[in-house]
Amino acid sequence: MQSTITTVALPQAAGPIAHFVTLGGALVALVQGFDPDAHLYSVRANPKHAPAGGWPVYTWHCLGCWAARSGDTPSTDLAAIRVAANDHAGTCRAVPQPDQHR
Repeated sequence: MQSTITTVALPQAAGPIAHFVTLGGALVALVQGFDPDAHLYSVRANPKHAPAGGWPVYTWHCLGCWAARSGDTPSTDLAAIRVAANDHAGTCRAVPQPDQHR
């Protein structure tokens, strides 16, 4: 069985803000970025109160199995992304990639 992995690119990535550890010891990175157009897809982002650089948006990536948050846009809901990243880490059995912990 072949699976397809779709990643969500962050418009302006700031980097990981948290990591979760899979059952096999790989990392799941919770990543924050900034998107000046977040108001186009999120009710949380009010276009009248746009912060400099854009609204914080979030996604996650597993560095073991290479799974990632699915969807067409990053999310502005940190709590939901954090739960999804932790849920993935709690079920993923991937071990770290050879160069992950250098």
